Amino acid sequence: MPEIQDSKAQARFVFRGTVRRLQAATMDRVSDKSNAIVVTVDQIIRGPDVSNDFVGRQITVQTGGDRQFRRRESGTFYTNISILGEGLAVRLVDFEPADATAPALQAALAAHADPAKTLERADIAQRVSGAAMVVSGKVTAVHAVESAAAAAAAGAGGGSVEAEQVSEHAPLWREATVHVDTVLKGEPDSQTVKIRFPASTDIRWYKAPKLTPGQEGVFILHTGESADAAHGVVAGAATAVPSAEDTVFTVLQPNDFQAADKTDEIRHIASVTSGDHDR
Repeated sequence: MPEIQDSKAQARFVFRGTVRRLQAATMDRVSDKSNAIVVTVDQIIRGPDVSNDFVGRQITVQTGGDRQFRRRESGTFYTNISILGEGLAVRLVDFEPADATAPALQAALAAHADPAKTLERADIAQRVSGAAMVVSGKVTAVHAVESAAAAAAAGAGGGSVEAEQVSEHAPLWREATVHVDTVLKGEPDSQTVKIRFPASTDIRWYKAPKLTPGQEGVFILHTGESADAAHGVVAGAATAVPSAEDTVFTVLQPNDFQAADKTDEIRHIASVTSGDHDR
């Protein structure tokens, strides 16, 4: 998979479009029209399924005033959805004129790739690129992890691991032991790795992978992350991962666990994002 520049990789709605009106909007909810333009969506390259309804329609692009556009100017808009309702408004991340479309997008257009699938692959590639280690394997055991707060409570004569539940938003950390079959990125110290994940189904944590004994697949492992760093987990939910003597690997984002049948695809992504094409 070709690499996408970091700023563009942050854009979750990417489309080919043509500018129709300047300092205008298609929605009343966009109050500041001085830095807004109306654009016809000609083709969606990357985006959630809901965005498919807007092919051929006019939407509002909030440019932020960083770039000046001309009527009938065409190109690739890298954006993120800001308002979705009676219409669609997006915030501009980057723009490429029609004659300068990046190779990655040219490949997607030529293949007529499904926008949602392209978005999923881009999300996975971003997680793999920043991962400390990527392995395929099988979960052999899962147990609760005692937080520092719980340990203090227990030491005071009361409480237990579940003392962490004093907050309804507590992550309820668990640790899975995974037997490694294949290493796709990194160098594990042994044939097993320990992975921390939040077992809570609270809104702040429900999208994080929930690992169970016997589960097999690909684990995209990160270190030093809090919930705020993980896409798909509500911002403001930062909670420190319980400390351990060794490096603590976590899976916090939905894409951090993939089914076993995606091993070859993720191996290729890991090879490309690391620059090792012959791996």
